[in-house]
Order: sequence, then structure tokens, then C-alpha cells
Amino acid sequence: MQQNNIVGTVPESICFQVNEKLMRELWTDCGFRRDEQGTKSQEVECECCTQCFVDFDVNREPDILIQLQEISEKEVLGNPEMPQNQAVNWILRDDPQSMHPKNNDLVQRYLIALFGFALLPSNHDSQNSTWFSEETVCKWSGIICDESLKVMAIDMGK
Repeated sequence: MQQNNIVGTVPESICFQVNEKLMRELWTDCGFRRDEQGTKSQEVECECCTQCFVDFDVNREPDILIQLQEISEKEVLGNPEMPQNQAVNWILRDDPQSMHPKNNDLVQRYLIALFGFALLPSNHDSQNSTWFSEETVCKWSGIICDESLKVMAIDMGK
């Protein structure tokens, strides 16, 4: 139940499944969510969850860094002069999607952000650009995806 729009209290019928070992794991975002105005509100209350992400913004950073260090070296990710550092910092601090470390699109989003910071430096500064927005990267200008939302090509224009 991560990365969803569910709010409220987990029903007793679901907790029964966990308590009776009919459901092995139940993960939820029990922390807070920001609305369009930036206001935090409680997401899900859960007394039976086996994993409860209370402070999503803080807890996700180490796991994201571990994943991205498989792609970019730790030293490069930590160097503020490198686009890899800009991309990882955007993913961790500024990306409106605030992706969970287990989100299947995390690596793709990082790689496209890296491309943007490395080759399209004006895109991340422009308020009118579709790049670095909350949209899936497939809706970013020039990104071409297949039907499963995997990037297939980047159209650089002329």
C-alpha cells in the first residue's frame, strides 16, 4: 500500500489477516503526505502493519543511495560539481514524486534527471519546462516511452 492515495485507518478485517498470519506482511505509508499547498497530513493509521513508513522523506535516503551507487560511484554522487550529485539531490530533496526506494521507476527517473542535469542545464531552471516536474518522465519534453512507460529514446530536436 505504498505510494498511493489511500488515507485513513486500516480496517480491522485487514489487521485480522495479519494477526492470524493469513497475510505475512503489510506495509503502509503511516507518515505524512504533502498536498498541493505543501501542508502535511496524516496518511494511514495502522496498528497491525509489519512495516510502517513514518517519516518517508528521511527514511528513504539511505536505501535510494544504495540503489544509485550501483549505477554511479559513491564519490561521484557526493561531488557537488558533478551532474550525478545534482540528479541524486533532486531525487532526494526536490523531486515532487518523492519516490520510494522500491519504486520500479526510481532508476529510470534518476538516469533521465542525470541526463537533464548533464546536457540540458537550462531545463531544470525553467518553470515552464516539463523536465523535473511531478509527471512521469515519459511526459517530459522529448522523452519517448513504450506502452509500459519505459524510456525508449530521447528526441534532442535540432
